[in-house]
Amino acid sequence: MREIFDAAEKKDLNRLDSYHLYGPKFTKFSGATLNRQDAAASRKGEHGGLASINDLKMQADDLKIDLFGDVGIVTFILKSSFRAGGNSIENKDRSTMVFVKEHGVWKITHEHFSSIQPGSMAPSAEVPR
Repeated sequence: MREIFDAAEKKDLNRLDSYHLYGPKFTKFSGATLNRQDAAASRKGEHGGLASINDLKMQADDLKIDLFGDVGIVTFILKSSFRAGGNSIENKDRSTMVFVKEHGVWKITHEHFSSIQPGSMAPSAEVPR
């Protein structure tokens, strides 16, 4: 995860692409669109998004990694900050990445990011029945 974040922060797009298993089985959900993205749409969105911002910093809080043979599921709270235009922006997203081990190397085959709205992290109360 550190290497993926480092590539994004440095806008090293070739290295960032190398961590993905782009192809017909790759999928992504993000807050930017309601539809599931394929590899081409995801890559285009990442490249365009990174080109339009500066000073990106990323951190994975509450990181959990579960391995199931050649599949790994990584869940975390993604905290990010960056500058866009003259604005400083901070985001928090619930994040899931699914990795597949391909020829001995872990590659991202699915990503899901959903924005956490302020106040939505309050403990949930169970509704009496």
